[in-house]
Amino acid sequence: MSTTKSPRAGLTRRSFLKTTAVAAGAAALTGSDTLTALADDNKSASSEEQVYSGVCRGNCAGGCFLNVHTRDGKVIRTSARDMPDTQYNRICPKGLTHLYRMYSEHRVKYPMKRVGERGSVDSFERVSWDEAINYIVERWNAIEEEYGKGSVAFYWGSGQFGTANGCRNNDIWNRFTNVVGTGMINRSVDIAHAHGIVPTVGIGLMFAQNESTDFKNSKTFIVWGANPAISQVQTTHFIIEAKEAGATLIVIDPVYNTISSKADIFVPIKAGTDGALALGMAKLIIDKKWVDESFVKKYTVGPCLVKEDGLFLRQSDLGIEVSGGKDPQIVTDGNGKFAPLSEIEDPVLEGSFEVEGFNVKTSYTLVCEGLEEYDLDRVEEITGVPKTQIEMITDLYANEGPSNIYTAFGLNHYVNGHWNYFCTAILPCLTGNLGKSGAGFGINEYLGFSGNPLSGKPKGAPGVSLDVTNLRMNEILETGKFGKKDAPIKACVFVGCNAMTNGVERNNTKNWLEQLDFILSIDLNFNENALMADVILPAAHWFEEEDIFCLFAAHPYMLYQEKATNPLFESKTDFEIATLLARALGYGEYFQMTDSEFLQEWIETDLAKKFGISYERLKENGAMRMAGPGTYVYAEGNKFTSLLGIYHEKAAPEYNWGQEIDMSKERVPYWEPPHEVREGTELRDRYPFHMLSDHSRFHTHSQWWEAAPLVELAGGEPLLKINPEDAEEYGIEDGDLVRVYNDRGSVSMHAFANAGLPRKMLSAPKGWENRQYIDGHFSSLTSRYVNPACTNASFNDVVVAIEKV
Repeated sequence: MSTTKSPRAGLTRRSFLKTTAVAAGAAALTGSDTLTALADDNKSASSEEQVYSGVCRGNCAGGCFLNVHTRDGKVIRTSARDMPDTQYNRICPKGLTHLYRMYSEHRVKYPMKRVGERGSVDSFERVSWDEAINYIVERWNAIEEEYGKGSVAFYWGSGQFGTANGCRNNDIWNRFTNVVGTGMINRSVDIAHAHGIVPTVGIGLMFAQNESTDFKNSKTFIVWGANPAISQVQTTHFIIEAKEAGATLIVIDPVYNTISSKADIFVPIKAGTDGALALGMAKLIIDKKWVDESFVKKYTVGPCLVKEDGLFLRQSDLGIEVSGGKDPQIVTDGNGKFAPLSEIEDPVLEGSFEVEGFNVKTSYTLVCEGLEEYDLDRVEEITGVPKTQIEMITDLYANEGPSNIYTAFGLNHYVNGHWNYFCTAILPCLTGNLGKSGAGFGINEYLGFSGNPLSGKPKGAPGVSLDVTNLRMNEILETGKFGKKDAPIKACVFVGCNAMTNGVERNNTKNWLEQLDFILSIDLNFNENALMADVILPAAHWFEEEDIFCLFAAHPYMLYQEKATNPLFESKTDFEIATLLARALGYGEYFQMTDSEFLQEWIETDLAKKFGISYERLKENGAMRMAGPGTYVYAEGNKFTSLLGIYHEKAAPEYNWGQEIDMSKERVPYWEPPHEVREGTELRDRYPFHMLSDHSRFHTHSQWWEAAPLVELAGGEPLLKINPEDAEEYGIEDGDLVRVYNDRGSVSMHAFANAGLPRKMLSAPKGWENRQYIDGHFSSLTSRYVNPACTNASFNDVVVAIEKV
């Protein structure tokens, strides 16, 4: 038996910091001749330094505005740039290490064509751009000619949130796929979040949350299933400022982590039981008469009557003519009048009635009936949270407001994720903690500006020909069908995405990729997903292109990216690559503009004019606000676009391949245990540990894996955390090599005790490359099992066993 220990074992804090400082300052440079030369140039400082506006636009909810410092056309460093509101000035270690990505030895410098086996960096030869484009078009046309439209499908991720070079928000790759009529393979990640929240509390510029600068107006602030100190770094100081201003900070999480250490009240909950806790809180709010009845009657579907078939009683059901295409729900005053909510000032909130042959109940009554089994004794048994603590935090939330629940994607990563969100989202509906300063629910990523629709889908464009989920790709390739639809996918184009590292059930992903006839990867570096391709095209870094960023940041600003330097080596911008491909495929008429002209067309919308934004003004100012003056408050003054959905009349999965859905689990707030992470099963007997996929402050998903200083700061390799008592039980000491495994795969890592983890939970950071593991791969442990009602990747609904190697 090996007794190999991690080099990190036994390091003191002082020696570790000394080691990493040396690595960051010197050793990390030796891996790249380009970086070494750059460092030498920087020492001479013979030329004038120039500073450009830049944006860090990975999918971390940061959206940091940066200074990009150059000398002699080379990027030499980055720094934080002033935002119009300097409270949003921000930069983190990732933003400080962009040059380690730009000048990495792992960067794709030239078009590459595979000549050997898939998956090896040695399997490629350099070709010219003309050769690469001609070969791609030859393969593309041959596949489409044999199998038809949809046989070539795009698969994009969140690695490029630009506009002229992005794949969201009516961006350039939206334009390409809509013009060419390609298929689409959706990553199906973070779907449960919106599925459970949006029908319940609605959606505004920043989901149902207020701007971060409003957090200080909360009196009770709950961070639920999120660790923003790691995952949304630039939001954290606003949360801490709320605490400093007098808010009671409550953190609900299975793990005692960084944000938990800042809490006034830490609530350690069993993983995946969040919905049960929320239902217990909701029942307590109702039983204690802490409900804001006026709010529920006026702004939710609570008083709306529901028929026995589960559908709302509507005006047409009463034989009243419907006008304008609207068929409003019916409420009652309890004295025989049944009419739309607009006609009854004080509707009945609870009760059963008969009208025009229909037996009906208010939806609030149905919600209350669903809560009956969630008394505090049962909720304590399910969640592990003591009754006294449930009572305390519920009292604070309901009565010491305004109250805010900040929840991100922790609840999302279980098969029961959308139920967890639905259950938690009814809490602000019951207590009136929406539509006002200091209140709010969810995460506050900006969603409000989507650009000119004609930029993403110009007139005459047919649109995508096929849309499927990646979670069913093996079945699709086996049958050629997605449900009843033909799905003849034979080729895939990857843009800004590393499905091998970031997808669930890695071995399954590898399996379906190997079945494809052709793979094209457009990427910055030789990651493990790119190595599966037949052709790799070198994409420019963000600082090597002009662009605009305005999506998924926790601030309401549109930011301008100046082109700070020319694309390095033979790389091209995504805009150039899309244009080259479109023209070669015969769609050049839609790709005649420059990137600047595209941006100008994209930004010219009525909404931009409302905010005083134009292309020229954005170039001049660098950052412009997209939410009007003052602090943005979701639905301020209770101006919701529709009634809040404490009851969901209809529910449909994001993708339908013929699966059956039990609507009794979808209409009222409902909870059941996770798929694998549940107690008392034969599976848990075999695999007694819950495996948690951890965010790292040094990665944004799989990005920055090649940034040497951050690799060193993260410990030099992916490391496993284990509860100290579990470590003692299994004879594991700090630095020991262990194997973690289940039926789907295995991974070997060095283990370290961490008292923040509960018993029988392991955690490890996601986003590392296969070559950075000692053996196996962390992502091979995860499962692609999907809830029929919600097509979502459940990264944390995973159980494993562990053994010392």
